[in-house]
Amino acid sequence: MALPFFNGVKTKDRTVAVDMGGRTTKAVQVQRKGSGFVLSSFALLDAPVFEKTISPDMLSEHLKSVCEALGVKPRTVTLAVGVNDSLVRHAELPMMPVEDLRHILRLNSKSYLQQELTGNVFDCHIFVGDANQKAAPGAIPKIKVLAAGAKRQFIDDLHDGVKRANLGIDAIVPAVIGPI
Repeated sequence: MALPFFNGVKTKDRTVAVDMGGRTTKAVQVQRKGSGFVLSSFALLDAPVFEKTISPDMLSEHLKSVCEALGVKPRTVTLAVGVNDSLVRHAELPMMPVEDLRHILRLNSKSYLQQELTGNVFDCHIFVGDANQKAAPGAIPKIKVLAAGAKRQFIDDLHDGVKRANLGIDAIVPAVIGPI
């Protein structure tokens, strides 16, 4: 039985992903074709030169040139950020909703990630097999999660730069997530 609020919901036919590498920016447009996907276009551009972090204005101009090189006018993009701008760690956390896990990591990263990460934002992925584990009597049940984070200022700059390029963000992901 189909639920009424799912009627009319369309999945995206096309998506654009941009890997903001240190020296080269890699971009692809993938299009849904039948039950699979087809690479519609791709582009490799030299990354803009900046000192510490890319400014929103520079990011905006770079994203415009990436879209021009792809030959597309997307509404949204998925950004992959490099290892210098993000972190990915395995952690063992108390069993609770993901929103609460994010909050715990933001407030107490030293205990769970063995590193003081003030001013960062986090997201977590709970490994499915671990969500159903049972703890010993009297012990707090723990789950294994994959935690990813980045500096809040960096994320805010990305949002600002993408907005100035008249685009939206589907997701911001660490580039290192692929091998994991």
